Amino acid sequence: MIAVPHLPREIAPGVFWLGGCLGVELDGRIVHGYSSVYLLRGTKATLLVDPGHPMDWHAIDSGLDDLLGARPLDYVLPTHPEMPHSGNLGRLLAKYPDAQAVGDLRDFHLYYPGFVAQFATRPVGDVIDLGDMQFEIVDALIKDLPNSVWGYESTRRILYVADGFAYLHHPELGEGEHGPYHLPGECYSTVRELGQLPTLRAASWFTGFSLYWSRYTDNADAIFEQVRSLIATHPTDIIAPAHGSVIDDVPGMVGLMVEAHKSAFIR
Repeated sequence: MIAVPHLPREIAPGVFWLGGCLGVELDGRIVHGYSSVYLLRGTKATLLVDPGHPMDWHAIDSGLDDLLGARPLDYVLPTHPEMPHSGNLGRLLAKYPDAQAVGDLRDFHLYYPGFVAQFATRPVGDVIDLGDMQFEIVDALIKDLPNSVWGYESTRRILYVADGFAYLHHPELGEGEHGPYHLPGECYSTVRELGQLPTLRAASWFTGFSLYWSRYTDNADAIFEQVRSLIATHPTDIIAPAHGSVIDDVPGMVGLMVEAHKSAFIR
């Protein structure tokens, strides 16, 4: 029997995928979109990329208990102040009173005024030493909000892209096939485990939904030229998006997302 993937899931040594899936309707069928967060459990310190959506709090909370045990959470990076990405920040900072929220924290004091003492603004280019991992805050080349940031960990070669590379997950149905878009065991599988890239429809729909500006901005080639340049200077084996399966086919997904942004544009 093939084991069905579940969260938390270790995607690289000391790096864990948490969060949950949300069912949405596309073309009359229910498909799934992720709201993912990622824990880096270094030998010296720990860091969580995005506090996650409140609806996933219990799964995130119990997952951190299992993965950290008696260890604290030292850092949490809210990639931007939007509910799926920062909705649990107050809960996390209350649970781990010595933890620091890091990154571009402008406006966060308006949402979490009781936790300002735990805020530590870190600029793009700042590197956080986790021991056996080095986490760099990098500019979000595909932004949702003006203070969106991404992250990069150099030893595991993982790029954390928040709302970049957003897509629904389901395999393309072949000619004559019938069934739901979302198949058993598909949740929490990587792109390569799914056997093929997501469809252009699945990628362009979520791109237009999560990045509203993509409907009105025809600059996909310029954006992804910057993305390719970033990957050249920050060698990447895995892309970890908030809204999509963990990507272990980086060249394939970069090519697909260029077309997804072009398709999302309303001509």
